[in-house]
Amino acid sequence: MDNLKTIENIISKVDSSKTRGFYLSQNLIKDDCSCEDCKFYQDKFIKYSLDIFKTLDGCGVDLRKNINDEPTGVWVVCEEDKLVHCEPAYRLIGDFKDINEDVFKLINGNYNLTMQVFKNDNSFITIYLTFDKIE
Repeated sequence: MDNLKTIENIISKVDSSKTRGFYLSQNLIKDDCSCEDCKFYQDKFIKYSLDIFKTLDGCGVDLRKNINDEPTGVWVVCEEDKLVHCEPAYRLIGDFKDINEDVFKLINGNYNLTMQVFKNDNSFITIYLTFDKIE
């Protein structure tokens, strides 16, 4: 199965209402870390028109929020007000008993994107993203 079909299979199992509810109790990234890089990520980068952000938003993820088990913000490297590298984590809630942990590599906009899917249990998964600017 190719990466996109596998990702679509994961997305099809998300309960966007429960995911949205989960994010109501999570902190804003800027509340957990006040560095300029986290501010850049929350205020600018998540507003870029990237397919992965649109997909996660449609699944109920609040991109401005930090999951509480990652309380230190987002690891971000910026140069001249441009993101070079970052590693955010997001949680999806749904029925994932048929989903396996996996790693996907995609190109999304001007970034190489690595998406690691960790199955916490059958009802939620954590997705760790790594963005690296394409030179």
